[in-house]
Amino acid sequence: MRISLNYVFEATHTNLNCYACQIMNDKNFFWYDLETTGADVEQDRAVQFAGIRTDSDLNQIEEGYELFCRPSLERLPAPQAVAITKLDYLELVKKSSRESEFCRLILKEFTRDGTCVSGFNNIRFDDEIIRRLLYRNLRDPYAREWQGGNCRWDLIDPMRAAYALRPDGIEWPKKEDGSVSFRLEDLARANNVLHENAHDALSDVRATIGVARVLKKAQPKLFDFSLTLRKKLNVSSILDPKKRQPVVLISTKLKRWKKNLGLIVPLTYHPLKANNIICYDLSCNPHFINESSDESLLEDLKSDSSVFIEINISRVPFVAPVSVLDRETIANQELDLQLIQERIDFLNNAPKLSENILQIFSQDNYQVDPDPENQLYSGGFFNPKDREMMDKISESEPSSLKYFSDKFDDPRLKEMLFRYICRNFPQVLEETELDLWKTFVRGRLESGRLIDRYRAEAKQIMEGADLDTQQVFRQLLKYYDYVEGVVQE
Repeated sequence: MRISLNYVFEATHTNLNCYACQIMNDKNFFWYDLETTGADVEQDRAVQFAGIRTDSDLNQIEEGYELFCRPSLERLPAPQAVAITKLDYLELVKKSSRESEFCRLILKEFTRDGTCVSGFNNIRFDDEIIRRLLYRNLRDPYAREWQGGNCRWDLIDPMRAAYALRPDGIEWPKKEDGSVSFRLEDLARANNVLHENAHDALSDVRATIGVARVLKKAQPKLFDFSLTLRKKLNVSSILDPKKRQPVVLISTKLKRWKKNLGLIVPLTYHPLKANNIICYDLSCNPHFINESSDESLLEDLKSDSSVFIEINISRVPFVAPVSVLDRETIANQELDLQLIQERIDFLNNAPKLSENILQIFSQDNYQVDPDPENQLYSGGFFNPKDREMMDKISESEPSSLKYFSDKFDDPRLKEMLFRYICRNFPQVLEETELDLWKTFVRGRLESGRLIDRYRAEAKQIMEGADLDTQQVFRQLLKYYDYVEGVVQE
């Protein structure tokens, strides 16, 4: 299949207009942010949540919303995270909600009909923390993202796209090395957006809305186009393996000095992940493919620096037709359109390329974590009967929760229910159950000598910190003592 790239040179800034009519009819945005115990999306927990609801024109329509979650005994706050958030965990123990209530209140806001849940880098981080929060608390981790006409969106990639494609009207802060900073606090400061207390959840939400307003005012067509990408159908129509047409991608997977912009071509859908499309990075010469063995091709497909890029169409990737490129962008990016066309032709004529990719990715060598709480993506969906039981659990009195223990088909749920009860309603535990829970928590804390390691890191940070930070870390050390005392009590 051969396509012509000559029309790219006739592109103008109006090429985003044709997508404006596809914007989803949201009633409002719910902008949110989390502060967490650390940066590990699989293991760390949310301790602060804040959200603000705006209309589709980004006017605030409700008061800001803030919640605190009781810190989990088995997941200690990392000193580096505390250095950023400045949260006092001893105070959190006193004023925060249990995790099940924290989860319920967040879900109540997210599931209001016509809500687009949005943030800054939320899809890669905050949304992953939320999914695991819902899963751990026996709630559906995905339904809130699509039921009731709801969706989700992330501001960070549209900001990267604006810098790469339509930079006018926005101030772009620079790092010491001369590259542009996409940190929220830097973008806010450069564009005169009020950001009183970086890394406080509510302050970060207000700054996110402010930066979104800057983008919407400076580049309204790009802003509107990026909103169409919330719909998987719109993404897949651009990123269509059957058409094998080049696509503009804005992603940190691409070279930073190229403004995270590149041209890719979709090759095939992933054989095991329905929402994933495997693409080729057209900045790379594909001739090596004919000389590669299956083993070397497998190694390249699986490597972090692979020329093959896997894109999840449900994660609102910023992809666009090549018609968004104007002459200036083509020149600045040093895009050789004739060479790109030749590479597409080569890929289209590579014998059995898609077939080989499908065969390689069908070899599922993924090692499933034995912990049921770490099987959000590997354990499959719960069947309707189990989901019905889980819905009943969220509405039941604590004293009746043990009744559900033997009612599940899925083997994960018995242990997950036990931990759910232990975290949220320890008062209903019998002595033997409490001993089991203490043993579990102690095992988590003793793994890698976590408390000792965190104490050492905290003291090291204190040595070079200001007086306010030193005070926060004195409280943190007391919190570590508190956790250790609770477990050994």
